[in-house]
Amino acid sequence: MKLSLTMIIKNESRCIERCLKAIIPYVDMVVLCDTGSTDGTLEICKAWEDRKFFHVFSIPWEKDFSKVRKQ
Repeated sequence: MKLSLTMIIKNESRCIERCLKAIIPYVDMVVLCDTGSTDGTLEICKAWEDRKFFHVFSIPWEKDFSKVRKQ
């Protein structure tokens, strides 16, 4: 069985790298949807994108989680 992690994130620079390091051994794919971080979160996540199973998207926040989930 394969397992994917999908997260909607914003301004998580303080903890995102620690979170990713902890979960990577257990998942086959990671999809991160950044909704307008201003603290360097997007840059931290983009640094992980060289892995073939890692995808980062920047999606504008429209005050609705469902819109981001549908992307």
